Amino acid sequence: MHLEQYFTITNAWEIFFLSILGIVVLLRLFFYVFFYARILKKPKPLNSSSLPLSVIIAAHNEAENLRQFLPKILEQIYPQFEVIVVNDRSDDESNDVLVEYRSKYPNLYFTNIEENPRFPSGKKLALTVGIKAAKYEHLVFTDADCYPESKNWLQSISQNYTPGIEIVLGYGGYADTGKFLNTIIRYETFKIGLQYLTFAKSGMPYMAVGRNLSYLKQTYDTQKGFASHYHIKSGDDDLFVNKAANRKNTAATWHPESRTRSISKTTFDEYVLQKVRHFSTWKHYRFLHKFVLTSEILTRFFYYTGLIFALIMNIPVGYLISIYGLTVIVQCAIVGIAAKRLGEKRIAWFEPIFDILMPLIHLRISISGFFIRKRIQKRWN
Repeated sequence: MHLEQYFTITNAWEIFFLSILGIVVLLRLFFYVFFYARILKKPKPLNSSSLPLSVIIAAHNEAENLRQFLPKILEQIYPQFEVIVVNDRSDDESNDVLVEYRSKYPNLYFTNIEENPRFPSGKKLALTVGIKAAKYEHLVFTDADCYPESKNWLQSISQNYTPGIEIVLGYGGYADTGKFLNTIIRYETFKIGLQYLTFAKSGMPYMAVGRNLSYLKQTYDTQKGFASHYHIKSGDDDLFVNKAANRKNTAATWHPESRTRSISKTTFDEYVLQKVRHFSTWKHYRFLHKFVLTSEILTRFFYYTGLIFALIMNIPVGYLISIYGLTVIVQCAIVGIAAKRLGEKRIAWFEPIFDILMPLIHLRISISGFFIRKRIQKRWN
């Protein structure tokens, strides 16, 4: 078969279909070039900052994680900071660990929330208790199962508080175990991080993760804390930021010293429970944010379905190879550099596969979540 046969259009319908597919490709590339490519810019070098910081951690039955990871926070190289752990209804050895560490680290403070069936509890209450107890105006949040990659984590977060900035978004990834499920979780977390960090850089902050987030106590008070979404079990991070953040008061950082890592779920069932809880907050985002995020999902859907239909309709293969090749090159180039920026090894190699696979996994999660909501409610309460 001659080469020109791969690029021969036989009728107007093929021209029309390729034109529509071309528009979809341009819209798809728009997200990569306009948003995600912003991460290609190298972060500013680390400089000195001396803002007093209050690090707040809510912990529920996290004795082993506190024993392993809390020293990595308490031993940060930073002139003035306190660490407040709110031990939320734990029935393990968390209190013993905190008592032990309190004798070693004078900047550690903790309090216990006891189980009381007359009063609703949960992470938002624990964080509220921690915020009220904080001595300093600048608050930094992470989770008990998280650890900073660097002893300069607080320094790298603090330096983003330039005049007018009230909220700082950092990247919270997962440790690499080499397992297949871990790779899926790391990839999804990386793409979500790439999205919310670059959207914030473009002037449209819409979410954050509680594993690596900072904001002012004044901002918390101005928003009346979590009052607008206290009835929702999750959302202490993304819903708060979605409401409080704007293009002028929010900074995003991907400095190598600013990252945190967590231990990922080890079973698919646990992963499903976690994702269903996360998905439950999405519908409460601002309309603009939901519109843009939905558009990104739809462009991906129409892109791949368009390529499949084009093959079925015998559209010249040469055009389809060119279209797919262009998008993959742009996509992998940006994702490859972004993965280095966020310290994610081996992630870029999976981009062409997981870009197709993740929507199917999310569909599987949605179906599973429909049948296990009662189990989720038990874990939340």
